[in-house]
Amino acid sequence: MNLEEFLYQVADRLRSGDYLDPDVILPVLDESREHLEEMAAEVEANPSPAGLEALDDATLEAYNLFAEALDLLELAVEEGIPELGPEILIRTQDGKETLREVRRQAEVHSQAIQEEVGLRG
Repeated sequence: MNLEEFLYQVADRLRSGDYLDPDVILPVLDESREHLEEMAAEVEANPSPAGLEALDDATLEAYNLFAEALDLLELAVEEGIPELGPEILIRTQDGKETLREVRRQAEVHSQAIQEEVGLRG
């Protein structure tokens, strides 16, 4: 299960009033945060070529949205605030849509470069 699926499932469970065991959820949150930090460090260590910096910025923005969702989930679990479920879903959806747009823009740029150098068309 990827991070998006995990966040969707636990947020939905919160909205349904299910109890989420902190002993189970919190270690997953810590692991997910570490993974997000590693992915962000990779983006920063290997930036896109000049002119494509916006893709890196948007990718980091998406990672930040997922991190915010994790923070809200942690608060919901530790403090027993199931009302945060919808906010977790919003952050997760925004992060997912941002990454989808990054992929779309990257494909557009890739196609343009391929056409420019004569690899296509």
